[in-house]
Amino acid sequence: MRFAALAIVAFAVFIVGCTKRRPQEAASFEIERSFEAEDAPVELTLRIDKRETTMADSFRCVVELRRGQDVTAQLPVYADLEPSFAPLLVRDRRALPQRIENCLVVEADEYELEPLVSGEYTIKPFTLTYTLDGEARTIETEPIELSVTSLGAGDPRAELRDIAGPVELPTKRAGWWIWAGIAAVLIAAAAVVLILLLRRRRHPAAIARRRSAHEIAFDALRELREKDYIGRGMVKVFYVELSAILRWYVENRFGLHAPEQTTEEFLGAIARDGHFDLRRRTLLREFLEHCDLVKFAKYGPSAREIEGAFTSTTTFIDETKEEAAHRAV
Repeated sequence: MRFAALAIVAFAVFIVGCTKRRPQEAASFEIERSFEAEDAPVELTLRIDKRETTMADSFRCVVELRRGQDVTAQLPVYADLEPSFAPLLVRDRRALPQRIENCLVVEADEYELEPLVSGEYTIKPFTLTYTLDGEARTIETEPIELSVTSLGAGDPRAELRDIAGPVELPTKRAGWWIWAGIAAVLIAAAAVVLILLLRRRRHPAAIARRRSAHEIAFDALRELREKDYIGRGMVKVFYVELSAILRWYVENRFGLHAPEQTTEEFLGAIARDGHFDLRRRTLLREFLEHCDLVKFAKYGPSAREIEGAFTSTTTFIDETKEEAAHRAV
């Protein structure tokens, strides 16, 4: 067992040592500017790895969009951003994986911006358009100043290097030990997996515990409190996120695709599902209809109604949470 573990560590070190690390994985962001909508859970963030570079380097810029489930918005396309980046040249663009974070959809594009000459550059403001309740609205960024310096005369990167001489190609037998090592490590890894599976069968108490749906939901409710939307006068945004938390909990707990459904579709689904008695169905209906009044009918709830909506959500999650005995995998 110990030998197999050491073999896996050695293989990991080998792979890391032979794999070139992508610069975007290692670098941090020196500039980060966020622009948040006042009336909706929409935030546009620009991150740039450095404020100043040389002619031999480039800037890495990430444009990130965070939005609620009820908001329609898309990241700006390259054609819209090109005038804002100019005269910086876009050498590369790639879409980062979309994810769900705190019940918000997060998507981002990464750009590599190359300067053509030295001097001061400005990433000019651009506009993000989003739609809420059928109404188109916008967020506008602010200018970001960057600086590019020329290479000094003594800098080796400014000098043209001579053509390298011929390099002898390795023979076919040169890498046989690498493949033999990989095969040995894979065999050892398979042995470790087999041993762990056998131990799991012998010791059921050691089975790993997954994080339950109600734990995730309670964490999201705690973070919603900390955002203080009510104190900031963003009552509608508070209700959008509160109803999203409940819908995501129902999907994670009972397998219903609640976030993508309208209120009526959702209520019809839980009526057919059989997990909810009449009292809980009534609680859900009253809660969601109250949220819709605030989100779509511009109803102004009282402080007591706001606290009651939050308490109803907490009570429903607590009453329907999964017991620990059924969460083993």
